[in-house]
Amino acid sequence: MARAIRSGEPHRATGELALHVLAVMEAIEAAAATGAPVEVAADAPSPQALPEDWDPYAATLAP
Repeated sequence: MARAIRSGEPHRATGELALHVLAVMEAIEAAAATGAPVEVAADAPSPQALPEDWDPYAATLAP
């Protein structure tokens, strides 16, 4: 996220994605409590794949 903010690009961790993750976690908890499947109603768009040459260790701050 910090790298995206510095470069001016949109970051991958959107609020929509966070809400979807929360809905999935709540569905897992409810399914564990009841022993029955729980449908996840929230939907979030999948983030685009990272470029093949993306380096998680690349230095992005100027010295």
